[in-house]
Amino acid sequence: MKKKRTLIGIGISALFLFLAFRKSDFGQIVEQVRQIDVLVLLASLPVLFLAFWARALRWRCLLLESGRLKLNSVFGATMIGFMSLNVLPFRVGDFIRAYVLGHREGLSKSSVFATIVVERLFDGFTLLSIVLISLFLLPFPLEPAVIAWVRAFSYLAVAIYVLALIALLLISFRRSFIISLAEKLLSRTPHLRERIVGIIHAFAEGLTTIRSVKAFIIVVFYSILVWVFSAVFYWVIMFGFVTPGGVNLGIQVGFSGSLFVLGVIALGIMIPAGPGFVGTFELACIMAMGAVGATGSVAESYAIVSHALQFFPITLVGIIYLYIQHFSFREISANPEAVQEALDEG
Repeated sequence: MKKKRTLIGIGISALFLFLAFRKSDFGQIVEQVRQIDVLVLLASLPVLFLAFWARALRWRCLLLESGRLKLNSVFGATMIGFMSLNVLPFRVGDFIRAYVLGHREGLSKSSVFATIVVERLFDGFTLLSIVLISLFLLPFPLEPAVIAWVRAFSYLAVAIYVLALIALLLISFRRSFIISLAEKLLSRTPHLRERIVGIIHAFAEGLTTIRSVKAFIIVVFYSILVWVFSAVFYWVIMFGFVTPGGVNLGIQVGFSGSLFVLGVIALGIMIPAGPGFVGTFELACIMAMGAVGATGSVAESYAIVSHALQFFPITLVGIIYLYIQHFSFREISANPEAVQEALDEG
């Protein structure tokens, strides 16, 4: 089953890569890459890691009920998790992030994972807001096909996030009712019933922090920082490119355009694919760039370079932290299902 899912993911990535580059002139892409200002690309990396530092600050705030954790431990677990998203199948990065921090700090792994679910909800609603804002700020109208595509994925994202939010609110405020319901529905499977009830208790404990208005406001602030830094990262990279007409891409697209590109990419990579969002990232990025006026080899080379600038530094830093925090790659990669079982066990 594991091998089958891996092959399906790789197949989806291959399909999206084909759709992204089926009409490409790779000679022009190579020429475009050669003309890039490397210093500008390097300048984007500090901004990228500021986004991850903001993620770590937000996560530590969500984990306040577990004590004041060292920021370096939280940041390290964050980087290990995102490294895992890049190199492992099944999108187990969030499970691994909870496993690493829970194991290192002696915390309930299920409770830690609950805070990651909350974090993803904040990401989702912040991101959808950014997409809507960018649509109003763009200085030119978008093609109807692009608007329809963005709208469809936005509706899907809203449905997913709202359902998840309702589930978390029920667990947080009506824990007894949810547990009673689970016990009735699973009365004939005692082992599964105990496992599910344990997970519900752990999630309820992990959700305690956001009941505080102050903590809620702080988490919202950090969520905005995460995505603003991410948009700036994409925008800075654009300044390394020049269009065939001799216009700097960063000036042409503007910050509002980078917000739109960020939003479309984030919606696009919701589609399950192989490790590292290969294929889905490229197609979404090329479509978004085309919508803001960058087409052909400029958009295609930008998609390749911006993806590489995230993939390799994040993977490298994640691997470094993996060994600094005394984990092995074999431990987290040999059996992703075992990591998920460890979360269930707390």
